[in-house]
Amino acid sequence: LTGIGEIEATQDKDFIYRLPEGTFLDRDLEQTSTEKITYSLISRIDGSEPPNWVNIDENDGTLRGRPDRYSVGNSSLVLRATDSEGLYAEQEVSIKVHNINDEPTQTEEMERFLSAQVIDEQVDITPENKYGIFNGIEKEIDISQWFDDADLGVDNKEELTFEVFLLENSGNTIQVRDNNDEWIQYNNNDNILRINAGDEQIGRQYIKVIA
Repeated sequence: LTGIGEIEATQDKDFIYRLPEGTFLDRDLEQTSTEKITYSLISRIDGSEPPNWVNIDENDGTLRGRPDRYSVGNSSLVLRATDSEGLYAEQEVSIKVHNINDEPTQTEEMERFLSAQVIDEQVDITPENKYGIFNGIEKEIDISQWFDDADLGVDNKEELTFEVFLLENSGNTIQVRDNNDEWIQYNNNDNILRINAGDEQIGRQYIKVIA
């Protein structure tokens, strides 16, 4: 049995790893024509299952798969080689999946905000709803809750920043900041969107948020 070092893979890339010659040895292969080794992945001694994105060819032990963004990081699996009589040898192998930068995604919190802006007689949006926008009532909304990024959990240099734009009815686009006199302001230090709509804003208003 020859030890296997750490295996490396890359997120969203096809992964193929062929076992080096001599990884498992069975002298009976030289003596008996009916002898055969089959390969499998089994649970570790602590009960943890092999990564679900990895498959093994039972005939030659080749590992194949395609790790996604949730597979990034270090994991391990146990290879088992079993002969025709049921005897076996095992080896634990580490796999490191390298990260590829992902684009941010919208969260359910964003969907809740959008749902609160839809005019629907079936849904009663009140001023108490944190996403209900009414004239004369100031609201503070943390827009960082509207987005997620899988890279935040695996790359300590990753961070999300935001830009907010007001799309005026005149066709102008104004970047929303916290130092203007508009009814809507955004502070990128705390990611708080402050809305204080007046009578002039009654009706549809449009903003664009870039993460």
